Amino acid sequence: MHASFSLRQRATAWREVLTRPARFARHAALGAGGLGCALLARHGTPSTRGAAAVGVLLIVVVLVVGWWRDRRTVADPLRLVQQVIRRTDRAIGEQALRLVRLAQRLTGELDAAPVGLTTATATGVTLATFQLDKLIEKASLEQVRSAARRRAQVYRWLGALCALLALALCIQRSREIVEGMDVLAARHGRAPWPLYWTEQLRVQATPPAYLRQPGRRLFAGATSMLPIGTQLTLRARPLYSDRQLLVTDGKQETPFVSDGEGGLVAHFEVTEDQVLSVAARFGDVLIVEPEALNIVALADEAPVVALDGAPSTQQLRELSRLELRWWAQDDHGLRQVDLVLRSGNREERRVLGTYDDESARQRGGHVLMPSDRFLRTLFLPAQISIEARDNDPVGGSKWGKSAAITILPTAVGELEALRYLALIRCRDAFVDVAAIGAEQAPVPASKPASKAEQAAQKAADKAFAADRLRRFDQALHSAISNFEQALGESYGGLRVAPGLRNFALGRLRLLRALRGTLEQRSRTVEDLALSLDGVLASLATRDAQRVAKILGNVAEEAMVGAQQAQSGESPAPGVDRLDNAIYALHAGAEQLLSLGVLGNDLGSVALADLGRVSRARQAADYYHAELAARHLAERLHRPVPSFGAQSSGRGGVEAGQGEGSSEPQPGEGGQGQRPFDDLADQIAELARQHAGAVEQVDQTLSGAQQAENSASLREEAERRAREIRDAVTDLPEPGSSPGTAEAAGSLARESARGMAQELEGLKLEQAAESARRALSALSDARAKSEGHGYFQGQLDRARAVVEEHQRWLQEQLDAQRQQARERARSLLQGPTQLENELANKAQELAQRGEDSSSPLPGEVTERLRQAEQLMQQAARELERGEGQAGLSLQRDAQRLLESADQGKTSDPDQSQDDPGQEPEGEQDGDGRSGGFSGDVPKAEQQNKAEEFRKRVLRSLGDSSEGHLAPAVKRYAEGLLR
Repeated sequence: MHASFSLRQRATAWREVLTRPARFARHAALGAGGLGCALLARHGTPSTRGAAAVGVLLIVVVLVVGWWRDRRTVADPLRLVQQVIRRTDRAIGEQALRLVRLAQRLTGELDAAPVGLTTATATGVTLATFQLDKLIEKASLEQVRSAARRRAQVYRWLGALCALLALALCIQRSREIVEGMDVLAARHGRAPWPLYWTEQLRVQATPPAYLRQPGRRLFAGATSMLPIGTQLTLRARPLYSDRQLLVTDGKQETPFVSDGEGGLVAHFEVTEDQVLSVAARFGDVLIVEPEALNIVALADEAPVVALDGAPSTQQLRELSRLELRWWAQDDHGLRQVDLVLRSGNREERRVLGTYDDESARQRGGHVLMPSDRFLRTLFLPAQISIEARDNDPVGGSKWGKSAAITILPTAVGELEALRYLALIRCRDAFVDVAAIGAEQAPVPASKPASKAEQAAQKAADKAFAADRLRRFDQALHSAISNFEQALGESYGGLRVAPGLRNFALGRLRLLRALRGTLEQRSRTVEDLALSLDGVLASLATRDAQRVAKILGNVAEEAMVGAQQAQSGESPAPGVDRLDNAIYALHAGAEQLLSLGVLGNDLGSVALADLGRVSRARQAADYYHAELAARHLAERLHRPVPSFGAQSSGRGGVEAGQGEGSSEPQPGEGGQGQRPFDDLADQIAELARQHAGAVEQVDQTLSGAQQAENSASLREEAERRAREIRDAVTDLPEPGSSPGTAEAAGSLARESARGMAQELEGLKLEQAAESARRALSALSDARAKSEGHGYFQGQLDRARAVVEEHQRWLQEQLDAQRQQARERARSLLQGPTQLENELANKAQELAQRGEDSSSPLPGEVTERLRQAEQLMQQAARELERGEGQAGLSLQRDAQRLLESADQGKTSDPDQSQDDPGQEPEGEQDGDGRSGGFSGDVPKAEQQNKAEEFRKRVLRSLGDSSEGHLAPAVKRYAEGLLR
C-alpha cells in the first residue's frame, strides 16, 4: 500500500515546518553529549575512557537510526499517519490508523488469495483507501502546519537549551574538551595529537664531573650528542596550572616540581639514546608536546692499549730480558695500568701505574726478567698483556686490553738440568786433566842393554814427560776457562748461586797461582774435582727437590683437569687441561732424571706414576686418572729418596719414612766445602757485628748531640725571640706582588718570625738557618727599595737585630758542638776498641781467604782488606772524637763487608725459592741486591720493630741540619706508621 497524495501533501507540510527545528535539537543534544563524553574521557582511567567511548558510540547510533527512520517514514503510510495526522488531530489520527491497518491487511490478503476470489478483496482495499483519503482531508494543511509549529517550538527550546549548554562547555572548558577528545583517541597510553603545555622551556646539560666538561644549553627539536650520565635540567613555565606535567622518554618518567619562583623544574639522566618530551598525564594516558629533544648517548669507550711487539711468541729459554713498551689512551681519563700474566688458570696482575682523572694518554715500559717468580714456575704457555682501566664512575670502570705476547715455557727443571750438566762437564774436564797428570810413561818390553838403548829410553821418557806437561797445561787452561764461563753464564735466566760461584772461583784462583811439579799440580786438580763433586751433589739435591715440588703442582693441575673432565656437560676443557699437564709432567720428569741421584730416583717414580695417569686418560677413565695424579702429586711434594735409592740406611716414602724426617743432603761436608762455608758464616757474622757497631756509634753521637738546655738559656732565647718579633713588626705583611721590595720584605718578616719560634723551642740549628734566609731576603729587599727611605730604614733596623742574634746563635752552636765533641770522645772509647777488634777480624778472614784450605775469589779478599783499612781509619777518627767522620768511614766499610758476604755453597737459589727476591736486572754487579743488609722487622717483632723505628726517626727526623728537618720527621713518621 502506498501513501496517497493527500497524505504525502500533509507530510511534506509537516516536514517543512518541523525538520530544521528537530534536527537542530537533535544535533545540539548529541553535541552536548559528545562534549560530556570528552570531559569524562579526560580522566584517562580505563573505566572513564570506556564509558566515554560507549557514549560516543551511542551518539553515532542515534544519528544513524534517526537517518534510517526518516528514510523509512517517507514511504510508509502507517508511519506518516502516526507522525503527522495523529499529532495534528488525535481522533482523526486514530481512525486513519485503523483504516491504514485495514487497507494493509486487505492488501496482504489480496496478494495471497486465489485468482477467483480477488475481486471482493480488491473492492475492499479500494473502499478503505477512499475513506482514508476522505478522513485525512479533514485534517487541513493549516492544521498540520499549526501542529508542526507547536512541536517545532518545543524542539527549538530543547535545541537552544542543549546548544547553550554545549556553548558554555566550549567557552569554559574548551581546553579540557580538546584534551578529553585527545585522551579518548589514545592508543597504548599515548594520545595521537600533541599539545603545548609549557612556555620558555630551557634545557641545561651538565656532563658527569669526571669528564671535566662545561655544561651547555640544548634546544627542543634538535638532536644532541651527550655522554652517558649527563644530567639534564629542564626549566619551564606552565601554560596551565592544574596539569600533571612530566618529562618522559617512553620508558621512564620524571615529574616536574615547583622551583619556588612560579616555574617548574625536572631532572633527567642520560642513559641511552632517547627522545625526551614534555607531557601531561591524564590517568593512564600521556599527551606530549609537539617538539621533542633527540639525544644520542655517547658511551664511555674502553681504553685502547697497545703493546710493542704484540702479538708474538717467544721461547723462555732464549729470553734474556723482555722489554715491554706500551701506551694506553682513553677518551676521557685513565686510572690504572696493569701488567697481566696468565698461564692456564693462573693469573697475576701487577700495577704499573695509577693516575689521576686528567691522564687521558700514558705510555711507559717494564722489564720482565726470566728469573721472575711467575716465569720461573711456568709449565704452560703464558700470555703477557697490558690492561688499562678508565675512570668511568657512571657505568663502571672498563678495562682495555692489549694484544698478548706468548711465552712458551721450557720444561720444568730444564734450566736446572742445563746448569747442572754444564757444571758436571766442567768437573769431568778437571778429572780428565788429573788423569793426564797421572799418566805413566810406557814401560819397554825388555830392559835396555846398551848405552845407546838406555839413552834412547831416557830421551823417550823425557819427550813423554814434556808432552804430558804440555797436554796437562793445555787441558788445565781449557778446563779453567770453560769453568769460569760456566760459572758466569746464564741458563735461561738461571745463574750459579753466589756462594757456589765464589767457592769455585777461589779454588780456581789457587790453581792459577800454583807452582810446582806436575804431580803436585795434578793432586791439586784432583782435590778440586773432589770438592766440586761434593758441592754439585748438594746442588743437584736442592734442584731436584725444588723441581719435584713444582712438578707436584703440575700433577695437581692434572688432577683438577681429570675432575673437571668428570663433571659438567662439556668435558673438553678438563680433558685439554689434563693433556697439557701430562705433557708438562713428562717433559719435567725427563729433566729431573738428570739432576743427580735424588733427581734420577724422583724422575723414575714420576715417569712410572705418569704412565698410570696416561693409560687412564687414553681409556677415558678420568676417575682413576684423578687418583693416579693425586698420588703422584703427594709423592712429588715430599721429595725424599725412595727405599731403593737410600743412603745411610734411612728409608724413604716407600719405606714408610715420616714427613718430619730429615732429608739427605749428598755432598755436604765434602773436601774444602765445610771450611769455605765456615769462612762464609764468619764473614756474614762479621758484617752483622759491624752493623751493630755502626748502630752503636750512631746512637752515641745522637745522644752526645743533645745539649743540656738550662733554664737560663731558655730565658735568654725567649727574650731574643721577642726582640726579633718586635724588630720585624713594621715590615710588610704577606700578599705583595712578587718581585717587589715589599714581597722580599714580607719574606724576610716570615723567616725572622720562624727564627723566633725556633729559638723559643731551642732548635738552634734551625733558627740559624732561618736567620740566614731572613738576612738574604732583607738584602734583596734593600736592593729593590731604592728611593724609599722610610722602608730602607725599617730594613736596616731589622737587619741589625737579626745579625746580632745570629752571632749569638753561632756562639751557642759552637759551644754545643765542642761540648758534644768532648762528651763523644769519652763515650766513643768502647766503640773504638770494638772497631779495632772487628778490623783485626776482617784482616784475619782476608788472610784465611787466601789460604789453600778455604780460598776466596780475589775480589772478595780485596773487599775484606779494603773494609779492614776503612775500619782502622774509622777507629782512629773515633778515638780523636771525630764521630761523624768515623761514622761515615764505618758505613763505607759496612757496604764492603756486605758485598763480601756472598753466602755458602749450600745456600739455595734465592731467585727461585724467595718470591720476594729482586729480579736479576735490579741487582748489583756482584749479584747481590744493593743497600744495607738486614730485613725490616715485622710488626709482630715488637722490640726489633720499635728499635728500628727509633733508629730511622733519629736518622731522618732528629737531624739538626736544614729547615726541612720537621717535615722530614713527619714524613718518616708516616712511613713507619
